Amino acid sequence: MAEPLKLSIADHVLIHALGLLSRPEIIEAHRADLDLQVDILRSVLPMASKGILTLRPLIELGSRFAAATPRRPGFYGPLHEQAGLAMNRWDRQRMADAWDRIQGGGRDA
Repeated sequence: MAEPLKLSIADHVLIHALGLLSRPEIIEAHRADLDLQVDILRSVLPMASKGILTLRPLIELGSRFAAATPRRPGFYGPLHEQAGLAMNRWDRQRMADAWDRIQGGGRDA
């Protein structure tokens, strides 16, 4: 049974930023905000929990966003699709971990 992750506030910012950067409907409606979101992502990366193995792919992807130059304001090319795939993997694993905890009698998934 997987133990619940102890995520920091910076980890939550990283996860939610990548979630926002992965959704086409949000990207199109709020493109002007995306560069600010990447700036915020860039600022929290040094504080992300690199010791949490399951978080490392998101940290690496966040680093690619942070290092990228947008092709036009708010557009980071294929990184948006990569964020979608990474967030789907993250969400599936977190759901499975939580379900395992529930099935094992745990409450704090």
